[in-house]
Amino acid sequence: DAKFYFFHNIYTAGIIAFISYYFCFKLEREITDIREKTKIHEKKLIYIANHDPLTGLINRRRIWEHFQIYKDRKDLYDSDYAIAIFDIDDFKKINDHYGHDCGDMILQEISKLIKTLIHKNIKIARWGGEEFILLFPYANPQVIEILENIRTIIERHIFNYKEESLHVSITVGSANSKQHDSINAVLMEADKFLYKGKKQGKNQVVYNPLCFSSESILPI
Repeated sequence: DAKFYFFHNIYTAGIIAFISYYFCFKLEREITDIREKTKIHEKKLIYIANHDPLTGLINRRRIWEHFQIYKDRKDLYDSDYAIAIFDIDDFKKINDHYGHDCGDMILQEISKLIKTLIHKNIKIARWGGEEFILLFPYANPQVIEILENIRTIIERHIFNYKEESLHVSITVGSANSKQHDSINAVLMEADKFLYKGKKQGKNQVVYNPLCFSSESILPI
C-alpha cells in the first residue's frame, strides 16, 4: 500500500545516504593518510639529501646553501663570516690498525662532541672522509677561541673502542671573508692553513691573526 512504499522509500534512501557517507568518510581518511605518508616520505628524502648518513651532520650540499646565505648577507650588510676546515690527524693509520668500524666510531663521536660545544648559529658539516667544516656567522677572535676549545677537548677525550682507549687530535685551518669576495677564496685560504698546520706538526689551529680583529659582530 501507499504507506508501506512511503516508509520503504525513506528507509532505502536512509541506507543509501548512510552507505554514501561511510564511503565518502573512508575515502577522505584514505586520502588524508596518503597525504600524511607523502609528507613524511618527502621529509625523509629531504633529510637524506641534506645529511651525512654516518654522522648525522649536514653534508657538503647543504653547507653550500648556508655559505650562500652568509655571502648574500655580507654583500648586503658588510657582515663578515668565517670558515674553519679540520680533519683528524693520522686517520688512515687508525683505520689501518683498528679497522674502519673504529674509524666510523671516532667520526660519529667527534661529531656528537662538537655539536655539544658550539652554538646553534654555527653550522658544522662533514666535508668528506675525515674532513669537517665549520661556518661562523661572524669573524672576530671568538672564532679562534671556539676552535682552540674544540681542538683541546678532542685531544683530551678518550675514545673507547672494544678494549682499547684511543686518543686523537685534529688540525684546523681557518679564514674569513674580510679580504675575500668569493666563498671559494675563503675556502681555499682555510684549506691552505689546514695543510700548513699539517706540515708544522699537526694538532693546532692555523690562521692569519691580522684577519681576526677585535671587531665585534653579533651572531644572528
